[in-house]
Amino acid sequence: MQWTVRLEARTSAGEVKTTELVTFSRPVVVSTLAEIGLVLSETKALLARLPAGMLCGQVAAYAALCRVCPECGVLQPLKDRRTRRLQTLFGTVEVEAPGFQMCRCRQPVPMAKVTVSPVGALLTARCTPELERVQAELGAHLVSGRGAHLGYPAAGFAGKPGERAQPHPCGRPTDRGGRPASR
Repeated sequence: MQWTVRLEARTSAGEVKTTELVTFSRPVVVSTLAEIGLVLSETKALLARLPAGMLCGQVAAYAALCRVCPECGVLQPLKDRRTRRLQTLFGTVEVEAPGFQMCRCRQPVPMAKVTVSPVGALLTARCTPELERVQAELGAHLVSGRGAHLGYPAAGFAGKPGERAQPHPCGRPTDRGGRPASR
């Protein structure tokens, strides 16, 4: 039996664009429990391709809208095609960030060739806000000593694995005796 996961995007104009994300094959007659459902590697592949497909589609549609001059409605000439990398919770996604020459009707100097990149202006950071939030939470857990239950040793604590650091009254990491840890 073969399973295919597709991502379907419908534009406001009613156009439908379908992208095939992954295809899995499973035997019809199973002999073990391991042959049922998805394994971790397949799930990770699916979770990496889903946001990438959505992000690339959104950015391409945004660039196409921004290519039209807001003043006269003419398509601005394509200057170059670059790529930008954006780190997400599920991996790094590479998106196309085309550069356009500014339309003649909006150029400050008549013969100047000004290039604009609307995708570059949109993607001001190198990672998504969700990834920044998760990284900040993990960092806070590590500094406060609560990261030990996540499998990370607490900062300034050299105890046994799984043993938690006792918080210092001033909020600093402590050693096993409750004294502030040496730096």
